[in-house]
Amino acid sequence: MSVKRLWQALVAGALLVLGIVAVPNPANAWSCTTIQTQFMYFEEGTPIHSAPRGSSSVVGILGYEQPLDVNGSCVSDSGLQWWRVDVGAYNGYAYDGYRVG
Repeated sequence: MSVKRLWQALVAGALLVLGIVAVPNPANAWSCTTIQTQFMYFEEGTPIHSAPRGSSSVVGILGYEQPLDVNGSCVSDSGLQWWRVDVGAYNGYAYDGYRVG
């Protein structure tokens, strides 16, 4: 556990014991903003995740370089850029490092 996460857990525990406030789960500390739908190209083999973090489950993998409908800009809990995408029958998140161009 990182020092930051340990500190967050200690503060959250202290606040809960005092009955002051409930602190959000740092495991879900990512945020997304809805953007106007646009096309972005992603590399062949890009994994599409269920949440904007690399440790989340993979819901699909792009078979070839293709444009995707992007409708959200997300920042993961580790500060990395992800995109909320629509890929055929499923929705998910693609890491910006796989974006082409």
